[in-house]
This record gives sequence, structure tokens and C-alpha cells, in this order.
Amino acid sequence: MADVEKTKAVAVCDGCGELAPVRVWPDGTIHPIGSEDGCCEEADYRILEDGESAAAFE
Repeated sequence: MADVEKTKAVAVCDGCGELAPVRVWPDGTIHPIGSEDGCCEEADYRILEDGESAAAFE
């Protein structure tokens, strides 16, 4: 079975505002790294774009 190309990124949770390292799968699915459940009950991650500051979410 061939390895699936995944990328790493930083995302912000729209549910609680936490920043998290994530893996992005080719189909656009986002999974937090190191956590099966996410950061909160409403974990919905949005990738930080190039040039977007993490400070804006603190």
C-alpha cells in the first residue's frame, strides 16, 4: 500500500480558539496531532494561512 501524502500545518479551533498542530489529508480532512478527540467538544479546525498571525487568536 502506498503512503498517502499528508501535510502538517497549524490550525485554530473555531470552537474554543485553541491553536493546534494538525495533519491535512489529501481530501482536506484535518486531524490534530497528538490528540484523538481534539481540544473541545465542538472542535472544528481552520488552517492558518501564510502570513496570518497566531497572535490574532490569543
